[in-house]
Amino acid sequence: MMSQQRQALTLSIIYSIPLLIWLTTQLQFIEWSHFYLQPLFRQLFSTLLLLQTLCITLLSLNRVDRQWSQDALGIIHIILFPLPFVALTWLTGSVNLNTIISGLLLISLIGALGILSRISIDFLAAGLKPLKIIPPFVSITLAILMWNFRHLWMNWLEL
Repeated sequence: MMSQQRQALTLSIIYSIPLLIWLTTQLQFIEWSHFYLQPLFRQLFSTLLLLQTLCITLLSLNRVDRQWSQDALGIIHIILFPLPFVALTWLTGSVNLNTIISGLLLISLIGALGILSRISIDFLAAGLKPLKIIPPFVSITLAILMWNFRHLWMNWLEL
């Protein structure tokens, strides 16, 4: 059985490899000037935040009978895995440090909301099998809301 940390790393690899391939092909076909690099890396950062958000919300769909610390470590893995992309984005001057910190805090808040909803449902359910379906429902609802309102929080992050 795969642990939560391994699942988080697997999800991070699954979304990072296509993102890296996309970035390298884009870098191969553009001029290396400030005018072209900043929009490219801004788009990379916004896509990265969106993918991290969806991975965090979908990570909590599996097993309900695990500890909250495993969920927290999985979220930390998803947040920290793509830090080289974030560092490149910051070094090109595409996104300022306040936007990066706000984006990481938003992702952490979404992860904490998922963990808290699972803990509260586990506490309330306390042996009732029909209520065990609520945490995956909350995760799917949160993923749908994040997807549908992505333009709002991207504007809030100034991306």
